Amino acid sequence: MRFAVQSAGTLDVEAGGLVSNNSGSIGYKPGASGETLVTGEGSRWNMVSWLAVGDEGGNGTLNVQAGGGYCRGLQTTCPAAVS
Repeated sequence: MRFAVQSAGTLDVEAGGLVSNNSGSIGYKPGASGETLVTGEGSRWNMVSWLAVGDEGGNGTLNVQAGGGYCRGLQTTCPAAVS
């Protein structure tokens, strides 16, 4: 999954939401500006392989807060952010 490809974009995972994908980029290519927020108890972003934040000249931000979590690879649990 790539978002904010040579443009601006946001992805919010909230209120127990779940996003699962193989690999991805936040802010891909020059001129891109992407931001992801994973927030709220039980909210998770599960990534199988790699995540590039600010890829190939783009700008990207990943914020995990308030009980949200991000995990990649073969982790069986996603650690939650400290509230």
